[in-house]
Amino acid sequence: MLPRRVAAAATVAATTLMATFAFFMHWPCRNTGYTDSRFTSLCYSDLASLFANPPLVDGSSPFGGTLPVEQAPIPAFILWLISQGGIGFLNHVVVMQIVLTAFMMWIAVMVLKHRYWRPLDAALVALTPLWPFVMWVSTDVISIAFAAAAFFAWHRNRILPAAIFSGLALASGAWTWVFLLGFLVEASRQERTRVALQVIGVAIGTALVCNLPRILAGDSVLQAWKWKAGEGTPIYVWTEITGHTSVSNIVVTLAGLSVTAAIARWAVATPFDFRLELFIIIVVGVQLLTMPSIPPQSLTHLAFLIPVAFSQRKTVIGYSIPLIIYVIGVWMHFEAASPNGKGINHYVYGVLCIMMGVTVVHIMRRAMNMIRIQGTDEVTQSYAAYVRGLGNGEA
Repeated sequence: MLPRRVAAAATVAATTLMATFAFFMHWPCRNTGYTDSRFTSLCYSDLASLFANPPLVDGSSPFGGTLPVEQAPIPAFILWLISQGGIGFLNHVVVMQIVLTAFMMWIAVMVLKHRYWRPLDAALVALTPLWPFVMWVSTDVISIAFAAAAFFAWHRNRILPAAIFSGLALASGAWTWVFLLGFLVEASRQERTRVALQVIGVAIGTALVCNLPRILAGDSVLQAWKWKAGEGTPIYVWTEITGHTSVSNIVVTLAGLSVTAAIARWAVATPFDFRLELFIIIVVGVQLLTMPSIPPQSLTHLAFLIPVAFSQRKTVIGYSIPLIIYVIGVWMHFEAASPNGKGINHYVYGVLCIMMGVTVVHIMRRAMNMIRIQGTDEVTQSYAAYVRGLGNGEA
């Protein structure tokens, strides 16, 4: 078995390499790229927008203001804390990028710690080609890190840490509720539903505690839901190509929730054991295809889940390529509406959206097939081989 120190060095090196690549990719942004040419320079980032506008530009609180930060409370607090440094706009952005890189490193270290029979999986997670294109677009890496911590704590039967980390994930980004659903599905299969409900209860309580500053400031705990055809969704493509707007996005969203419920019921009833990350990546796929929008930062979930779920380099690279093309397509579509007049039109962007949708469906189908067919999962096989090695005194 590969020595742990070698795997740890590979994990640190992989994370550093991705962060360095992202840093140089953002190098053109350091002059006017974050404001004047952020799309053509691949510099689009919510971080720049947040630090350049109230309330952070003047150091005001992100809660209770006339223009509150549209962020979950934990990322909003981190952004506000950095804005207090008075070191200038660009340095604020760089510091936040370093913070997000640290959370990404944490994700890789957790994979290294918990996937001990496949130690190089952690380096594979960090080397996912999609990372440099999404890791600094928004603060989503924070929510993914907490969700990953909850996920691994749950698998080690550390119920209280799983609940607390789940709450921190909920207080960092709304999408992370899918991990709680995963816990409920697995617990139902193991007749531990009461435990899962306790985790969910503590998680919601933790999230509410984190939201106290927002509540006391008079802000809503829930972010405003945008009931419209969002960028990248099938209904958006239909609207832009045909001009018909008769289908309400709320119908698509409710359909997505219905599909999620059906998949959860199927997973509970399936007779074979399966790894929970396979179920979670299916649910994330449903969310991507039916929620109001698929901005680049939403793909941060897949940047973590694809290598954890499949753990083959060619698979990770193969799925990353069309997703990277889609991210660049989003930026170029925004550029078409800018004063520069460059970029791609609705039809080209529609084709990229369809390509992205086909990729997500393929990811979901592959995960479902791995759940259906017992014994074909390379990660499960690796774990079984590791356990046999322990029994033979090889480890």
